[in-house]
Amino acid sequence: MTGRPTVVAFDVNETLSDMEPLRARFVGIGAPGHLLEPWFAATLRDGFALTLAGGYAAFSDVAAASLRMALSGIDDLRRDLEDA
Repeated sequence: MTGRPTVVAFDVNETLSDMEPLRARFVGIGAPGHLLEPWFAATLRDGFALTLAGGYAAFSDVAAASLRMALSGIDDLRRDLEDA
C-alpha cells in the first residue's frame, strides 16, 4: 500500500460501549437476557436499511421499534410492552 488511506473505518458498537447493563434491563422486565444480541443486530440492520433506502429515523426510534418486535412474543413480561 502506498500513500495515505482515504478512508478509515472503526467498529465502535460493543467495542467502546458496554451492552451488559442492557442485558440486566431485559432480565428485569422478564425477557431472556440472550435477546440482547438479536435485538441490537436487528436495530443496526433496520437502521442501515433505512439509510440505504434514503430514509432517516433517530436511532432511538429504530431501537424502540425493534425492541417492540423483539418483546412482542414474550407472554410473561413484568411490564406493559410500551413501558418496557
